Amino acid sequence: MMEPNPYAAPTAPVQDNPAIPEGRPWQVWVIFIFIMFGAVSNAGFLVMLANGRFPMTPESAAYFSGFGTAEYLFSSVSGVIYVAAAITLLRMRRVALPLMVTHVVLGLGFIAYQFTRPGYAEMMGHAGGYVGMAVGEIITISIAVYTYKLFQSGRLQ
Repeated sequence: MMEPNPYAAPTAPVQDNPAIPEGRPWQVWVIFIFIMFGAVSNAGFLVMLANGRFPMTPESAAYFSGFGTAEYLFSSVSGVIYVAAAITLLRMRRVALPLMVTHVVLGLGFIAYQFTRPGYAEMMGHAGGYVGMAVGEIITISIAVYTYKLFQSGRLQ
């Protein structure tokens, strides 16, 4: 008796789940473009900041002068994780969710850490930065929640 060919086409019909819509939602494209624009902007900011070329208020200059290798590394790693989350979300992969959640947790942790550093409150209060920081975190958390909903609905593979 011959053994079945493991490379043969399947004999059973293969069907997609009709309850799951095909394609990529337009919101995923918006999120991807938003994150990529932010990543490029953040990378440019970090490079300019490290080279002393970023124009800022005296309060900001005092705060950022204390940035060391750990802060730059942490910001860079967080940015890379966010870009990876955006790419995997665009590809509709399940791994996008843990990457998004990791970025949210790292971001909130970094904000908490910054509150312990001298000059942070003065810099944020002078530049009206608390509102911008809050809006940014709300957007980031909203993106993570949307990713979770895609995950729960089975759209991410």
